[in-house]
Amino acid sequence: CKAFNQFGEQKLEIHLTISTELVAHIHPQIQIINSGNSALLNCSIYGSEVNKIEWFHNGQELFANGRTERSLLSASTLKIDRVSKKDQGIYQCIVSNARSSAQGSSELKLGESPPEISYGFVEQNVRTSAYISLKCPPYVRAIGPITAVAGEPIEMHCPFSGHPIQSVRWIRGGNELVSGPRYSVADVKHGGYLKIYTVDPAQDRGPYTCIVTGPNGDEGRRELQLVVHSPPVIEPFAFPKIMKVGGRAQLTCSVSAGDMPIYFSWKKDGAPIAQDLHVSEKKEEFFSLLVLKDITARHSGRYSCFATNTAAQTNYTAELLVQVPPSWTQEPHDIAVVLGHPIVLPCEADGFPQPKITWFRGKGKLSTDFHSILSKNNSLSINYATSPDAGYYMCEAANGIGNSLKKIIHIDVNEAVHFDAPVKNVSARRNDAVMLECLALGDEPINIIWTHKNQRIDFNNYRYNIIEMKESVGVRSQLSISLTERYDSGKYVCTAENLYGTSEHVIYLAVQERPDAPSDLEVMEVSSRQIRLSWKRPYDGMSPVLSYLIQYQPVRLGKDPVVQDTHRSGPDGMIAVWDSPLTVNVTFSKVNMIKSSIDGGVRDETSIGGLLPATQYLLRMLAINEIECSSFTSPLVVRTQEEAPSEAPGSLKVKTGAMGELVLTWQIPSRATWNGELLGYTVSCVEERTNINFIANPSNISNTTLTVHGWATTKTSIANLKKFTRYALRIRTYNSIAPGPWSTVVYDEFVYPFEIKRTSNLETYLHALMKATNYSIQVLSFTLSGDGVASVPVYCATEEDGKWSTGDVRICLMICIARFPAASNFVR
Repeated sequence: CKAFNQFGEQKLEIHLTISTELVAHIHPQIQIINSGNSALLNCSIYGSEVNKIEWFHNGQELFANGRTERSLLSASTLKIDRVSKKDQGIYQCIVSNARSSAQGSSELKLGESPPEISYGFVEQNVRTSAYISLKCPPYVRAIGPITAVAGEPIEMHCPFSGHPIQSVRWIRGGNELVSGPRYSVADVKHGGYLKIYTVDPAQDRGPYTCIVTGPNGDEGRRELQLVVHSPPVIEPFAFPKIMKVGGRAQLTCSVSAGDMPIYFSWKKDGAPIAQDLHVSEKKEEFFSLLVLKDITARHSGRYSCFATNTAAQTNYTAELLVQVPPSWTQEPHDIAVVLGHPIVLPCEADGFPQPKITWFRGKGKLSTDFHSILSKNNSLSINYATSPDAGYYMCEAANGIGNSLKKIIHIDVNEAVHFDAPVKNVSARRNDAVMLECLALGDEPINIIWTHKNQRIDFNNYRYNIIEMKESVGVRSQLSISLTERYDSGKYVCTAENLYGTSEHVIYLAVQERPDAPSDLEVMEVSSRQIRLSWKRPYDGMSPVLSYLIQYQPVRLGKDPVVQDTHRSGPDGMIAVWDSPLTVNVTFSKVNMIKSSIDGGVRDETSIGGLLPATQYLLRMLAINEIECSSFTSPLVVRTQEEAPSEAPGSLKVKTGAMGELVLTWQIPSRATWNGELLGYTVSCVEERTNINFIANPSNISNTTLTVHGWATTKTSIANLKKFTRYALRIRTYNSIAPGPWSTVVYDEFVYPFEIKRTSNLETYLHALMKATNYSIQVLSFTLSGDGVASVPVYCATEEDGKWSTGDVRICLMICIARFPAASNFVR
């Protein structure tokens, strides 16, 4: 301290030493050691510097009598070897310095002592089979004091020995104790112990005598000392009900009963009281005063006072609830979010009682404009932020203590650029103008870029024009294309960007036109009446191909005198008039799709039926979409396969020829039924089973098949047939594939034997005739140019066995034709 004036100065120095109060404790405070064992006592010292440590036993300073069983391992640690009765009692550790002193105490109790033999067996010499008696008389050994706690039950066991033992009795004050309301005495079989149900210090402390009796009346007895300790009794205490921050409080932990000395300690919420809480304690012999100054929220909790003596440790707890006004632990603040994103704005406050958090929505900053809204876990939560969610909000924390906390914040909802629809399809006819439009929604400024097929559009091209218009919700951009071409088709991207994001609007433009003609038209398979075609799928003109049209007509060979025009086309030597009645149009809306194994492209195929066999056709095709038809493909020439003829030769007639010969004639079938090129005819001649002389023998059956070559032949003959036999005849055509159907069966009347005799005379004789046979005779004239007309037949019959005369028959030429006789006496 320095003081000065105009005459001089004075200075004084003072040294301040701050020391804490000395505290000493001996551990353990109570310990029981059996006789002959070692005991260890530790003196724990807390506080300022210690100048002196002294040890006392039952009030007497240790080491004064010079016993070697007691030694100091250190100034604060005492060791007692070979504990005996003299060592039991109270030990004190007294510490001191120049300003204060403190002491700690501990009680050492003596446990079991080793037995002492009061009677021994006498050494004897005996003869064999002699009777001897060895006895162990009743004996009760000495033990240390028995301790009990007041108010608690205790069992006192008599440490007897000997055999046999007949009874165990307990004596107190000259009276034998028996089982009753306060005591229970067990018999010998159950150990003979004495149980006191509730120990009363006034009535039960003191000596008890245990008497053990043998069968011969021998007794052993010992006086046992019962020491009753009273545990501390703490009087209830409590904090004031209303405690506010900045206030003061004190707790008095007072012990109204219990053995001395009593040691006090305090805990807060089960742990030692933290030093930074600045809680002080003042102790006296039977009470402890806890003082709390300048109370804060951290002082709230459960305070427990522990009182300990040689009997037990008891405690009592009081709870301090400090009423603390709200204070922010997580204060809300202004935020800005993007449209569509979630909002989670926490608002947390601490205090006691726990503050209630309430959110309000307002139209402005004035508190009267706010109304309460729902919150989730004390947080303002919005799953999907929209433009109406922007505005002022207020969080209030209140617990009824002091003024409530209020914080007004503002939420801005920024709209990232976006489009209502991400994709749009637009179509236009080729050579027409088209306008592509996108409306970018969001906060300005918005920048828009157009790309086509990932390339930025060059607006220096006169065909492109762009217009941008600002609207209340965003920016509208229009891209115009004049005179659209096929390459204008494809993906257009309108990319919009603002400060909060980027978005794309995709427009697929389809410039529609008529499709290309199918390419690579080829014949995959040909049959007699069907053709399977395949072609490479054409470009569809950005409009799906709805169907295909196939035109075909039979090929006409040679020169056509009609003047050529655009409707006539075909290979050299072939003229196709596509608008003629012969042209057939077939439309296919469904075709089969196949994949080409060569180029991996897509091919379609279909089949055309209802064609004529062995016919050459000229065909072409085109594709059709919603816009228009494509051009025709180049004509393709294809010839169908042949098949068996479908019609038999007509007007089959049979007449007799030379002996054993039939002559057949027929008409050529219609050319349309040939189904190819006719190679000839097949004639079947089968002996009729209805003949009288028919014999069913395979080797005897006459079955003749004759092949006639050449389609123009209409006459043939069959020779070497049986006489007087009826035959069934039929005919059919054949080509390179197969024969056609048979004609209707025609039967000849009979195969007659006949003979032709030529003569230049007017009469002649017929020889070598058969007997008993009818004959028909005709005469005709002949010249170099041919035969004339035959005369009317003249009939005659030869005799059976006699000679006969021809009469005066005069002819120029006689023809004799044999017939089957009408009578049954015909002999073949």
